[in-house]
Amino acid sequence: MKFIKITFLIFSMKIFSQTSGWEITTKPIAYLINHYELSVGYQHKKSVFSVYGDYRPRLATTGPVSVEGSGFLGFYDQPYSNPLYKSYGIGLRCKRYFYQAFYYGLEMYYRNWNFEKIYNEYSNVESIRMNFDGVRSENVNVFGSKLLIGYSLVLFPKWNNGSPFFDAYLGMGIRRRKITYETFKGTVQGQYYDYLRELSVKTPFTPQFGISVGMKINRKKS
Repeated sequence: MKFIKITFLIFSMKIFSQTSGWEITTKPIAYLINHYELSVGYQHKKSVFSVYGDYRPRLATTGPVSVEGSGFLGFYDQPYSNPLYKSYGIGLRCKRYFYQAFYYGLEMYYRNWNFEKIYNEYSNVESIRMNFDGVRSENVNVFGSKLLIGYSLVLFPKWNNGSPFFDAYLGMGIRRRKITYETFKGTVQGQYYDYLRELSVKTPFTPQFGISVGMKINRKKS
């Protein structure tokens, strides 16, 4: 019990709310789905302002696409589960420490998912509107924002030049997704088209949670 108390006190030090310097972070869990992000930020006293970019390469060059799962997880239009999509994103983050290593944050971002003129085939018995077979182009533009609350765990807080740290956070987000589907000489819902263009706009609320890891580089005092 004494060890646990000492560990908690170490992790609860006010190092994040009292120092200035640079932060470099990434999200290692996202690597499991081949999604890579790098964030660079600067902290002044209790506030941190960051800019980030992310990228996912295309994981397949042709269909058919098989989306595992059912219900929400089985829908074709969940881009993370579609190997034909490649994506890139940019965003801004700010967070403010309000009690020791606890913080609240705001994030705004843009992300694009796309592929162009690739043969694709998909059938889902739960969603007849998403049955198709043909050459397809797809483009998904996403604008979103998140409100978060989190906690920073500092490793080796007494290092003078900087410290590695973990961020754990949760919150709520909203995003506007504008989706364009184009089919060339193929079938959609069993009907043949020489060319068909479909548009869809969705604005869902989504829960947010995750872990990021990084390095804090303290600014040298003059």
